[in-house]
Amino acid sequence: MKLFNNAYVVKSWSAGSEADEQENYVDIEGRAGGLISWLLNLLGISPTASLKIRGDRIIIQQASLEGTFNFVTPMEHICSMFYAFRRPLIEALVLGVIIGLLTFFLLGIPGIVFALLYFFLNKRLVIGFTDLGGLVSEIAFKRSIIEGKNVDETAAAYVCSLVQWLVDTRREKTLNLDRSHFPNPVVEPRPPAPPAKALEPIPAQQRCKNCNQPLEMGAAFCDECGAKAN
Repeated sequence: MKLFNNAYVVKSWSAGSEADEQENYVDIEGRAGGLISWLLNLLGISPTASLKIRGDRIIIQQASLEGTFNFVTPMEHICSMFYAFRRPLIEALVLGVIIGLLTFFLLGIPGIVFALLYFFLNKRLVIGFTDLGGLVSEIAFKRSIIEGKNVDETAAAYVCSLVQWLVDTRREKTLNLDRSHFPNPVVEPRPPAPPAKALEPIPAQQRCKNCNQPLEMGAAFCDECGAKAN
């Protein structure tokens, strides 16, 4: 998903491992391109966009006369960051051909020059991220000739590495917090239960073979007739 269709001219670019006064590790601001937009930006009425990365969230903001748009993503929801460069090859060729045809009496040299300048000066840097839901969000910046700000691939790679570091740090803090508040209970293993003891059968009461009278347990002679028990 492209958050903004147009590429914004870089006004300021700040990125570091230490947060600034606004708790931003990354703070990139851009404005709409063109000289007129630059003049309007001095008056505070030009469309602007910003990318701010803090320890707990990523904030992308667009401001214009119509209002503001804020896109906030918690750092825990970020699974990857990416950056890419794009040069306007097709646009440069089309403009070069058109201007060349209009200046055919000059052998089309102005068209070639304009196409080359447009191609090299309109390099766009796209920075984006993917969340856990698979949603891809990106914002594009380009160099500023007036402010003298350039878009740099090394700086973009550093921004991505900062985001990865912040994501890992945030998740580690969350994991440690969960462990401290909800420790895993230590369950002592129980010894195995002893096997059930088999019940010994109770022998039937013995009787005298001579008189059929009950005999006491273990008696050798019958108390009635005196006969041997066995």
